[in-house]
Amino acid sequence: MDDGAHDVGNLMRVQLRSLAALMKRPFLMNVMKVGAGGALAQAISLGFSPLIARQYGPMAIGHLSVFLSVVAVCVTMATLAYPVAIVLPRTRSEARLIARLSMVVALCFCLVAQGILLLPGSQILDSVGLQGLPSAAFLLPLGVILASGVMVMEQWLTRERAFGLFAASAVFTSLVLNVSKAGFGYVRPTSEVLIATTLAAQAIGLLVVTAKLRWSGTSSLVEEEGMGQRDRLSVLARRYRDFPLFRAPQLLLNAVSLGLPVVLLAAFFGASVAGQYSLAWSLLFAPILLAGRAVSSVFYPKITAALRDGGAKRLVASATWGMALSGAIPYGLLLVLGPWLVAFVFGEEWRLAGVFSQVLAPFMFLQYLNRPVIAALPGMRLQASLLLYEVVSTSSKVSALWIGFKVLESPVWAVGLFSLVGVITYLWLIASTMRRLSGWSPADGA
Repeated sequence: MDDGAHDVGNLMRVQLRSLAALMKRPFLMNVMKVGAGGALAQAISLGFSPLIARQYGPMAIGHLSVFLSVVAVCVTMATLAYPVAIVLPRTRSEARLIARLSMVVALCFCLVAQGILLLPGSQILDSVGLQGLPSAAFLLPLGVILASGVMVMEQWLTRERAFGLFAASAVFTSLVLNVSKAGFGYVRPTSEVLIATTLAAQAIGLLVVTAKLRWSGTSSLVEEEGMGQRDRLSVLARRYRDFPLFRAPQLLLNAVSLGLPVVLLAAFFGASVAGQYSLAWSLLFAPILLAGRAVSSVFYPKITAALRDGGAKRLVASATWGMALSGAIPYGLLLVLGPWLVAFVFGEEWRLAGVFSQVLAPFMFLQYLNRPVIAALPGMRLQASLLLYEVVSTSSKVSALWIGFKVLESPVWAVGLFSLVGVITYLWLIASTMRRLSGWSPADGA
């Protein structure tokens, strides 16, 4: 008994020393810089969420969730995952051209999508749970182009290591978004207003960041590149074809698997139940936006260099261990006290959201935990393997949802089975990636 306690004590001391050493590194300093902005932005959103939830109600929040889920699926098809490649080129001019390529293909996609949505008798909006919202035919393409712009800008700021601006933009956008939602909630708390306010805040945030890049003299996305740009875009499209061929389908399947519960809940049980699920998801996603996004933003260029120069496994393992330590408390609390906490903060009418948060907590914890692993995969040239993983993972999640909806006829059981499949697949992804990193050498990425 004493030997066991002594071993545990030694293990804890070793872990604490490792964490203390990590805290002194520039990597974690950048994480903390982005994380501070993310923390404030998330605090703003969480602070406003009880008021906004009461103003708009589960129905409107459900409609917004379905809308954003559809946008998340479409933005991957629109950009063909080219923005993910922005951090890879050695030269800034090539990275800028990839950003422009991303926006060109996104604009073409949105123009085609707009025409399809406006065709007489189109049932697309009804099939995804947006029936009764005719304005969505115009708002969806706008949402996709704005989301594409946000994706490009975030990757550009990550490449330029403009972590201060990254953090400031997150805070500014969150403040504009939540103040606008709350303000319009007193005047006209409808689904259309909630969706339009969200898009307006994204647009304002993009404009402010773009202006700041130009005025500060920081490398901008809108600098001129000279003649022959069309030919260069074509060359880059072919050079980075792995992203549309493998990464885009992987991201698409991931977006479908994450957004499918919202759409199906709205279709089978109504937008109010989808709104309950959405609130639970937003609470669980808060730590991911807070620290997970910060680590991913700082870690992506770091792991790209480590894969070229060596030390990749150690870097991924350290980052994953830090994520586990920081995520254990928030996810553990929701796992144990979810229904009570949500009902206490948001009101008894939102207790179902607390139940959803309880069953989703293990799945979301592992999604939070696997950020360093996901960031390492592009540099390891494992796009095809990741695509295969997403095919298996998404099909399994769809099967779990179908059993819950059609066989058990319970939204809670459906979400619980969805979460269980997510836990199993994420554990496999983390373990298999670490195994590959064990035998990795810089020559493998050449």
